Amino acid sequence: MQNQQEQQSVSHYHVQPVKSPSRVTKTLNIFGIIFFLFCVVTIVTCVWAIIHRTPKNPQPDNLTTILVTVIVPILGVLYSYLQVHLAVNPPDFVRLPSFKPSTVEQTLSLSTVSSFSSLNPTPPATSLRVIQQPKRIVNDICQLFKQPDVTAVMLTGIAGVGKSTLAALVYQRYRKKKDSLFFLGKFFTLTPLWFEVQTNSTFDELAGELFKKLGRSLPVDFLKKTPDVKASLLIHTMEQVHGPHLVFLDQFDNWLEWNTGFALPGHPDIDAFLNAINNQKCKNQFLLTSRIRPRIRPRGSQIHLQACTRECLFEQLEFGEAVQLLRVCELDGTEIELERVVTYSNGHAGALVSLVSLLKYDEPSLDFHSIQCFQHWITKIHETIFKGLFQNFDYSDRDLLYNFSVYRTYIPLQIALNTQLQITNKNRTALDTLIKQHLFQKSKNDLYRLHPVLARCTEQHFYQIDKQSFKVAHDKAASYYESLGWKPHGMREHKEDIKHLLELVWHLCSAERKEEAQDLVQRENICTDLVQWKDDVALLELRELLA
Repeated sequence: MQNQQEQQSVSHYHVQPVKSPSRVTKTLNIFGIIFFLFCVVTIVTCVWAIIHRTPKNPQPDNLTTILVTVIVPILGVLYSYLQVHLAVNPPDFVRLPSFKPSTVEQTLSLSTVSSFSSLNPTPPATSLRVIQQPKRIVNDICQLFKQPDVTAVMLTGIAGVGKSTLAALVYQRYRKKKDSLFFLGKFFTLTPLWFEVQTNSTFDELAGELFKKLGRSLPVDFLKKTPDVKASLLIHTMEQVHGPHLVFLDQFDNWLEWNTGFALPGHPDIDAFLNAINNQKCKNQFLLTSRIRPRIRPRGSQIHLQACTRECLFEQLEFGEAVQLLRVCELDGTEIELERVVTYSNGHAGALVSLVSLLKYDEPSLDFHSIQCFQHWITKIHETIFKGLFQNFDYSDRDLLYNFSVYRTYIPLQIALNTQLQITNKNRTALDTLIKQHLFQKSKNDLYRLHPVLARCTEQHFYQIDKQSFKVAHDKAASYYESLGWKPHGMREHKEDIKHLLELVWHLCSAERKEEAQDLVQRENICTDLVQWKDDVALLELRELLA
């Protein structure tokens, strides 16, 4: 009997209150109403003056002229300036709480909720003084939402690259646009809503939050519906509300299997939701951030993976943006040193921020130019971004990581596996899993490399586990690059002509064969070529290797 009551019951949950509008926003809204009424009065006055013109007074009086030509433009410019520069509020970040079923009520009320404690989320900072603004990709995402057949954009990328911050920048752009249009904004632009998905969040909570924000009530039997019906009801209800919305679902991968992208077995509603937004064009749109692209489970008929969804891969900050980020954070270093850091991190925003945090807050006494600083930096990246990553991998995945970690350039899969035999299905499956996580990068000619930041973390982890195997791996890598060859001195035109030679020197030093590396550098006149090409970054790295 008790079980039947529990099945018939519906849940209550506590919704974290949305932050009330700031004083600036309230003031601007009041000012906007006054300005609107003033414009109406002015127009009426002008019309009245024109209608009641007489031969003795053919022009409107001086007061009307002043109102039209001076006061109204000044007020309009002032209001626009304040809206653009002051009315940008932080997102209504809502952390979805844990779902708590209740057996007391049999109707789902959004006004009467149970007490539930939830931690306040920390929204990604979007200030120019905190993170460099990647304007190009923000524009690309906004352009995707303007396409007539797009319902959802899936923003993907390796862990820590800055997907949440990028999504917050898109949020702020739509929020600013909506605020600048005052009360007309809700009719002519998307209204942004932000949700941060937690590991214990459920689709029912998401539906409840959306229904509440849209001013609608959940159907009494909503929780008893099948996943497909729930998803359809949610989309249908959102479509009935006046004005379009743009729903941000940050950390969406908390609902997904890390290695496949399918919804977790305990979340069939999420799979139904993905199917719903993929197969119908809606005026309401969604932006999902995830390390892996969400996938839909087969449902008996062929599914077009990009019917109404688009994937936007965020790989890295552009070189100039990454250097500017380090400058804004006031990192002490020369231009060449900053460029080298950006090159080494491959523009990974999380890695760059980790370096700034290390030198300015954690260990400010560290010398920026020391090997010890570099080692501490890699350790911090591992702890803050990739901690626990190796625990998710099986032996095939780990072997692939270790084999690729000693290489800095794109190489064939056979070279990393040290085999000339045909690649097994097991190896292919392991590689596909890592590529889906964007941990591996693939070139156009089927060459692969581990993401540079992860490669350095894996290399350090590999070295700590087995130093001798680490040395042997670099010996094999040196032999590989030596077999590729390079142009002789006097026939070289740019750095590309000696890229294999530079890699050979680096691997010789890593394998503790520094004397051979020094002889090679002198014999091939590498420094002379780099000086001629003014490649100061490569010169600096070479001198540190041979020191």
